[in-house]
Amino acid sequence: MTIKELILHLQEIEKLSGNLDIVMSKDGEGNSYSPCYQIYTGTYVPKTTWSGLLSDDLDQDVNCVVLFPTN
Repeated sequence: MTIKELILHLQEIEKLSGNLDIVMSKDGEGNSYSPCYQIYTGTYVPKTTWSGLLSDDLDQDVNCVVLFPTN
């Protein structure tokens, strides 16, 4: 998902209620949830199609925004 796609989704939600908390799922199955704690801007370095590493080097791979859960 890109920032543009996220903004479009958030704009649709905003029409319902702009006062919603941001909660993150622990995994794809929704086994646990945690409130959003921090937002980080950096670089995502994919290692496979489903996981990778983060880097502070904005000159490589995929620039991204990362949402960190509280727990």
